Amino acid sequence: MTPHKIFLSVLALGVSGLSFPALAQTAMDKPDTPPPPAADPLNAPLVNDSDVALWSATVLPQVLSFGPANYQDVLKSAKAQFTTGGYNDFSVMLQKSKFLDGVVQSKQTLTTKTAGLPRICRQHSDGGVYHWALEVPVLFSYKAETGEESALPYAVSLRIERSNDPQNTQKIAIAGWKNVPMKDDYKPCSFTQQAEINDMLSTLPSDTKYAMEAILKLEDENKALKNQVQVLQSGAR
Repeated sequence: MTPHKIFLSVLALGVSGLSFPALAQTAMDKPDTPPPPAADPLNAPLVNDSDVALWSATVLPQVLSFGPANYQDVLKSAKAQFTTGGYNDFSVMLQKSKFLDGVVQSKQTLTTKTAGLPRICRQHSDGGVYHWALEVPVLFSYKAETGEESALPYAVSLRIERSNDPQNTQKIAIAGWKNVPMKDDYKPCSFTQQAEINDMLSTLPSDTKYAMEAILKLEDENKALKNQVQVLQSGAR
């Protein structure tokens, strides 16, 4: 038998020994893995405004109420309520406000309580992510080991944004935090509006910026003048 015929005989024997149904069954036993579910779009709110307000009023006391014995644990667990940038804002606020100094050095206990309903000042999609700007009236209370207490009224300006991070189970997270002292002339959302104006001014050329600042100053003076006129008119009646 020639080498060519020997090769053909071996090839035929090998092919006849294959089990094509078995190969087909093996392929059927391994179905295609379904693709992972698509993430919820970040530019859509997906969360009701009332739920956002309630969540912020609940989270605020949780992340900013602690004493000398548990402040590290509280601040560690608080990260789950923030974006990375939001937690950085929160950390900067803690340093500037000296909250930790009062707790760690003076052995005081800090308690945060909401003092009114959260106000949603603005909501919009920015950079493909949906945001809410809120202001929440709160009361920061210190209690010393001697039992002496002191309280400070503040408005906390929060920026909440949509999140698909697994640790943000509510699909939202705190992306920005600022404390605003609660003065007698405080008006809800005034800090948020001023912050937006400042952000807008920061993007303008210097000459345009100065012109806009002058216009805004004149508008404020005009409002104050109108208020004075109204007071005088009401007193003259």
